Amino acid sequence: MGKPSKGVLYVATGTRHLAEALRAIPLLRKQHPGLPITLFTDNFGKICLSLLPNFTYVDVRLIEDHADGNYVKVEGLRNSPYDFTLFLDTDTLVIGRIGELFDALTHYNMLAATAPYHHSHSWETEKYPSCIPQFNTGVLPYCRSDETDRLFQRWIRRKADLEAEGLPTKNDQCTLYRFQITTSFQ
Repeated sequence: MGKPSKGVLYVATGTRHLAEALRAIPLLRKQHPGLPITLFTDNFGKICLSLLPNFTYVDVRLIEDHADGNYVKVEGLRNSPYDFTLFLDTDTLVIGRIGELFDALTHYNMLAATAPYHHSHSWETEKYPSCIPQFNTGVLPYCRSDETDRLFQRWIRRKADLEAEGLPTKNDQCTLYRFQITTSFQ
């Protein structure tokens, strides 16, 4: 078996997120010049690779336009071309070395830090204590495995369940939190 592939994944839907990605990618490239980068975007036509500095060797993939960027985000996670992926939200700026995150994936399927603050909705605070932390879904290292794919599939289903109940699902950290506290996922 060969060495696992490693790379960074961004998902940019809409003009704002694409602009953020175009700012973030050169900073990442400055810290990690040879690290592969994949960008899923619905704004493929707005990218002119010849005009973008440090945009060489970025794998740009067109995704379907979707009213809800969170579905697209999780589908992007599921379709990463790498064995070890570091997903970064487009507003995450890499200003230091991140290689040890990939090293840790030799021991874990996924890593997640706690969110810097607790996104909450009334349905959540009525039923669940705020002492249970939310995961930060903007910096998410993971490896390709059956377990992570099942997690991503269940995350999307949980979001659909919440929508069917008429509950707000705009924030993906909240939908993952609801999934985390209502299943055996730990």
